[in-house]
Amino acid sequence: MGFSPSKSIPSVTKELNGKEHVVNSSIQKKGDFTVLVIQEVTPRLVLRSGNAVVGLENSGFGKVHAADGSTVSRQVERVEKPESN
Repeated sequence: MGFSPSKSIPSVTKELNGKEHVVNSSIQKKGDFTVLVIQEVTPRLVLRSGNAVVGLENSGFGKVHAADGSTVSRQVERVEKPESN
């Protein structure tokens, strides 16, 4: 999530079964923005800054299933190359 450099960055948690849990996140500078990178995909996030609270819901979470190491995109083709000695 991108924020103006003059704004404070909120703390972020995930909401699971009515409780908030810490998620791994980091801050990066990208162009004119300070970017909050959240290291997890989850159905619900909670952002807190002082007394302000915002809930975010990922309505697409869990709708597309792909096996580990694969993709759901038909535009991606996996090509395996033999090991070079």
